[in-house]
This record gives sequence, structure tokens and C-alpha cells, in this order.
Amino acid sequence: MMKNVRRILKETVSLAQQAVLLLPLPKIVVDKAWATLWSIQAKYCADVDRLHAKKWRQFCHTMHRKNVICCARETNDLTDENIRGLMFHELAHIIAEQHTDLLFQDSGLQVEQDERGQPLFFMGDQEVDPEIFADALAERIFQVRIYYDQNKLQWVENQV
Repeated sequence: MMKNVRRILKETVSLAQQAVLLLPLPKIVVDKAWATLWSIQAKYCADVDRLHAKKWRQFCHTMHRKNVICCARETNDLTDENIRGLMFHELAHIIAEQHTDLLFQDSGLQVEQDERGQPLFFMGDQEVDPEIFADALAERIFQVRIYYDQNKLQWVENQV
């Protein structure tokens, strides 16, 4: 059922792992992030199906289950480029939540917590939407540019 999504996630994780290995960070930091990327799975999620029915652009989400990218059934029918864009975007959300140590000082990207422990995302001194932050993080850490098509859906050129 999720054959295309799982295939592209595997390719995307491989590219992300290669990029993480090139980061100018201590080996222990890179190794932890690499291990997290290795464990990430894509799974069908009825919650995303319901969200997708309400808002067409909502194909995936994270933070619902640790190291899982939850996907609507229709995700599998998207183009490879769209699925790849979604996967890089969602990988960035996972990294932002679990590996703030990858946000090195010169990146201009920061994650802080508010008084309730909820994450706040910053680019420079300005707080930004988590979705914008995920795209910027993917570009900085994974070295991929996430574009948006005419339907405002993410896509990344074939990198494999």
C-alpha cells in the first residue's frame, strides 16, 4: 500500500545520512542523528487521512509517533518528486525535535522552548512558523532545496 512512499523514504534517508556525515560537528552528535535517520519509518495513519480530507495539502505529519512519518493513503499516488519533498520536510521536523545539537551556531537556526515546554523556532532573531523552519533546516543540514509546486505541495528534484 505504501510501496512508493517507503521506497522514496529509504532513498531520502540515505541522502540525508550522507549529508549529515559531512557536517562540521563532533562525531558523537553526527552519529546520534545518523542513527535516528536510520530508524525512521513511514506508516499509514488514519489521522492524516482525516486531515487530508479537510485540507488537501496535508499528506504527512510527525511527532505523533516517535521516528514515524505518518502518511495519508493518497501520498503513495503523488509523484516521486513530491514524495521526496514531503519526506525531506518531515525528516527535518524529526531532527528539529530530537537533535537540536545539529543546529550549529553559524546556521542562524535555533529551537527554544516556551514556558509550557513547547518548541519555538527561530531564524536569526525572528520566530518563524515550524513549516518554514523545517524547509530551512532541510536545506541547511541535508543540502536539498524544497520547492513548492502550483498546488503548494513540496517537491525535491531527483537526487538519486
